[in-house]
Amino acid sequence: MIFRPDHALLVMRGVKTVTRRLVQETDIAWAPWGRIVEVTRRGRSLWRVDGRLVGVDWFSTAGTKTDGSRGGSSATYRQPTYAIQHGRGKAALGRIRIVAIRKEQLQDMTLEDAIAEGVSPNNPKNSLKWFPFIWNAINNRRGMRWEDNPAVWVLTIERLFDVKFEGGQGGTE
Repeated sequence: MIFRPDHALLVMRGVKTVTRRLVQETDIAWAPWGRIVEVTRRGRSLWRVDGRLVGVDWFSTAGTKTDGSRGGSSATYRQPTYAIQHGRGKAALGRIRIVAIRKEQLQDMTLEDAIAEGVSPNNPKNSLKWFPFIWNAINNRRGMRWEDNPAVWVLTIERLFDVKFEGGQGGTE
């Protein structure tokens, strides 16, 4: 999942535990039990909640998909995790999993939401005041700005581990 460099650092530090992404017309939310478990766009999965967290058995207990949907043979899958990248094509800094997905209008954000976004970690009371400026610095086109109040996917994320770099640095805390 791509973040601005400063936001990737906040994710790595565990300060940013929520991210918002714009809803597009072709997005489809899968909510078989009234809770969004996956979002797809043009037939491709964008985000999937870790199935163990919502009681979904995406895969058999051995971790092998047995329906033969890939080339007629079984393929091994793990629960979905996503790379933390500080730009398109950049190396992964670590991995996250998605804990929850919800859809809302951008301006429905609360102070608690802004704090979870990692805004103003040193002065959380001002987080909601500063969030529109940060949002507009990233999303500055018509229909995407704070004042346009677009629909967004709210992804609650959990950092799993740091990527181990050559030289032995990194790993879990």
